[in-house]
Amino acid sequence: MLNIEIIRRKIIAGRYELTQHAKDEAASDSLDTEDIENIVMTGIVIKKLEHDPRGVRYIIAGAAQNKEEAEVVCRLLPSGKLRIITVYLK
Repeated sequence: MLNIEIIRRKIIAGRYELTQHAKDEAASDSLDTEDIENIVMTGIVIKKLEHDPRGVRYIIAGAAQNKEEAEVVCRLLPSGKLRIITVYLK
């Protein structure tokens, strides 16, 4: 299983992108980029979804800046970048 530290290093290095869906869902839950980063930095991988032809997705549960529980769904791209697919409050 992918180590959460690999995902965190992508966040720290700024080697990630947000899909439009992630931006829309974050906005609907009043979350911003700093919240998304905090969720990953405080979170753990709770699920690995392997049956997507576009690649493995990881669900990370963590805390937004205001300590609300939230989840991020992401995948590593062949380019080495991290793609944030969606984010939501629990």
